[in-house]
Amino acid sequence: MEIILLIALAGVIFWFFIMKTGNIDFWKLAQKHPEEAYSFFVNNNNFIVFDHKPAGGFRSSLPPGDWDGPFKLRVPSKDATVTVYGRSPEYEEVLAPA
Repeated sequence: MEIILLIALAGVIFWFFIMKTGNIDFWKLAQKHPEEAYSFFVNNNNFIVFDHKPAGGFRSSLPPGDWDGPFKLRVPSKDATVTVYGRSPEYEEVLAPA
């Protein structure tokens, strides 16, 4: 019984930290090239970028639909960390390796 609980807990931890955080390789690349990543997000309809926290919070400021996030990205030219949400499942297809 303890083994089953440990496996279930490991599965939840894996899902939360790996699957929920998005495509790890993409986010590593985005961290190396934050300006290009920021421009990509802003110019793609599958993403919503917040430069600051809205008064009502992020979730209440999103358009209708299924949005994953928040993903955080430090953008040097803005001297800030932006918050990015992706429209699910479309953003996953955009981030998928070619």
